Amino acid sequence: MWILELLPDEILLRILKYLNSFDALYSFMKLNTRFENLLIAHKREINLSEVSYQQFLYYFEHLLPNINEILYAMKLGSKKTPGQLGLFMSKVRTTNQFTDIETLTIVEPKLNELTFLLKEFANRLEYLSTLSLINHTIDDSQYLSYNNLITQQLFTLNTLQKCSIYTEQFYLNLLGLQIISTSLVDLELSVHQANDFLHLLNYIPNIENLKITIGWWNHDRTCQAFVDKLTGVPLQKIKLFHLHLHSIILIEFERFNIILKKVLNNSSTLKNFSFSMKSYKSDHLLFIDGDAWQTILSNFSSLEKVHLDIDIIVDEQIGQNYSLDKFCTQYWLKHKWQFIYYFINKRQLIVHSIPYENHYYKLQRKFVSSTHDLPLKFNGTTSKLTIYSSECFNQLLFDILPFINCLSISYSKLCEHQQEIKILHRLVELHLQSFFIDDNQYDLEIFLKKLTNIQWLYLNFENQHLSSNQIISKIKQILSIGKKLRCLNVEFVKPISIEWTVELNENQNQIVYYDENKRLLQIWV
Repeated sequence: MWILELLPDEILLRILKYLNSFDALYSFMKLNTRFENLLIAHKREINLSEVSYQQFLYYFEHLLPNINEILYAMKLGSKKTPGQLGLFMSKVRTTNQFTDIETLTIVEPKLNELTFLLKEFANRLEYLSTLSLINHTIDDSQYLSYNNLITQQLFTLNTLQKCSIYTEQFYLNLLGLQIISTSLVDLELSVHQANDFLHLLNYIPNIENLKITIGWWNHDRTCQAFVDKLTGVPLQKIKLFHLHLHSIILIEFERFNIILKKVLNNSSTLKNFSFSMKSYKSDHLLFIDGDAWQTILSNFSSLEKVHLDIDIIVDEQIGQNYSLDKFCTQYWLKHKWQFIYYFINKRQLIVHSIPYENHYYKLQRKFVSSTHDLPLKFNGTTSKLTIYSSECFNQLLFDILPFINCLSISYSKLCEHQQEIKILHRLVELHLQSFFIDDNQYDLEIFLKKLTNIQWLYLNFENQHLSSNQIISKIKQILSIGKKLRCLNVEFVKPISIEWTVELNENQNQIVYYDENKRLLQIWV
């Protein structure tokens, strides 16, 4: 410790930035007055969504009681720490210790957990200004209840200024929406259809930053009726506008242009415009036309930043003749907005701005031989890589793997190429699709030993022809080898009846969750 104390405060603060709040507090709290002051930022915010079970308990029992600073920000979640939200609920029902929280992030809550957090916990937080909800596992049977809870409880929190709802394949139906807190200035969410988006515009007069994902845009009479109902300037204070069309897009560019003009109304405040879409129709060519986009964007005098990401299907002949000439006119050069395009196959064309802003990559085609030809750069910011095809495997891919934090891959492909994969120190999260047990195949444990820092392991387990004893043995073996493992998440293809809390009872330092359908096993270690 005396060596660290020789360093100036500026260097120590830089070092502490590389640690999450729990690790910083656990390692340096109560050492001396100097370190107590250096830890103030870590004392004021805590991310519990990725800690182990024992770390969670230690924070509440030993660290929190000794922190005198006000806690301003908290992140909770059950995705990587299954059972955490339920445990948190049991600890805060009778305490007012968190009343000063300004920023709250909730990850993968069940319906009853979200109900408690919004109706009881959030209502105690008189300074709550930022709330983020992340959930990709909403059950279809709970869709309406979840939808109503968000529209009736979350949107009406009267102190809320920023709200982000990150969902996947779940879109809010906002047609019954009647009120949103007027304090809201920053909103990000996914809506079911364009009608929801157009209806929403009537309730957010003070919004400055708006990011919307639309699952379905069919410009029919009903949609036009919502457009006609828009009065005045719907987004008169808008500074950032991001629109993502995700699934079914049945609108022509000309009509899209008219609606966009009415929504933004030549806004003089708009500084950042972003648009992305993926379409399987071949009649959306104007969405990749630089002149057409110039017609829209030239109406905004204060625009400083533009990001486009267009993924469409084109006729093969059009694809052969496509060029970026219309994105290289004086207008685009003047603003220094640059673009690149490439083909995934002969008909699927992608046009996007550079630099590429998405750090989630999927490899669905044969990997190109040179990084110069890639539409993205694999560097220190790369977070997740999903590999679908064996054609993606070549030396370039193996060169990239050491820089990946999260990898999703088929287990059979992993077996085929296990010799080429070296020790991966950076990989902390692994998703294995179609995992199976076969004496003739590569053993998962050998690969796990190459992952020195693996903390979250997700298995899609093909257990159709395995006995209960074989499955239990494999799960125990994985837990024993993954010394740094914080969560093991196993989704069984075939339901199986095993009393997991009994089978794993030799280790009390964990929470075991097994769903009622007998297909999902989650262990928070």
